[in-house]
Amino acid sequence: MRSMSSLNYISKESLENTLHQHMLWLDDPTRGKPADLSDTNLFGSDFRSKKMRNILMRGANLQGANLEGADLTGADLMSANFRGAKLEKTNFTMATIASVNFSGADMRGANPSRGTSPWFGRSKVCTKPRANRWGSV
Repeated sequence: MRSMSSLNYISKESLENTLHQHMLWLDDPTRGKPADLSDTNLFGSDFRSKKMRNILMRGANLQGANLEGADLTGADLMSANFRGAKLEKTNFTMATIASVNFSGADMRGANPSRGTSPWFGRSKVCTKPRANRWGSV
């Protein structure tokens, strides 16, 4: 994970626009564009019930963020920091979750990727590599 000083910062307005463009893209790939929030400081952001399928958030800092009920199906979350985040009922189906920090995160009812990862949601730094949606690590 990158240091806080090397992360990109995004204004609330820019974040909302980025997520809006992503939603348009999810509905119709000829409209909007996919969101890439990799290496972005999203500390304490509110993503409750957001549809963020296939979003790129590699190395993002989501410490203390609220993602209750968010849909992160197919998201690339490699090396993201979810320390102390609210992840209750978050959908991680087919998400890339290698080297993710879930320390202190509330993961009650979260849907782990493919439901086969015994280390998912143990409130530890997860460092085991896992297969991505195409079967490779």
